Amino acid sequence: MCSSDLLIRDDDNPLIRAAGVRVLGEIASPASLAAIQGAAVDRDPLVRMAASEAFGRRGDFEAAAGLSILAADDENAEVRLTAVTALGNCPEQQVVQALALALDDSNPAIQNRAVQSLKATTGHQLGDNIAVWRAYLHGEPSPIQPTGSFAERFRRMFY
Repeated sequence: MCSSDLLIRDDDNPLIRAAGVRVLGEIASPASLAAIQGAAVDRDPLVRMAASEAFGRRGDFEAAAGLSILAADDENAEVRLTAVTALGNCPEQQVVQALALALDDSNPAIQNRAVQSLKATTGHQLGDNIAVWRAYLHGEPSPIQPTGSFAERFRRMFY
């Protein structure tokens, strides 16, 4: 166990614990990953948000797994929002599934952030409509038909 892990777990000040977690997000090592995973279950939401940010900087499979849990299960909306944002940095199939679940969150900010992260992860630009993204992720046709640009609609009306 490294001394930074002790600082993150044992310091009474959540701001210090969160700062330590953010630093560990810059270090690609098994010890830093373990410390970030521990911070993801910290009692303070500031530390869990820092864990989300650190996972997002890593962007690997383990980070995606930790972010998926935070995005789906954390009781704090700000933590879920931070996790959903960070999922946009992880190009894994597991991430897309977690973001699909985030589309069903009752918080509109989390739904919107899930759409933004889906755009970053999948590379698809399907707009900001949640129903369109849900249909895409379930392999269904879009419930909204494209109307074309204003110029195209104008041309069809008069020509």
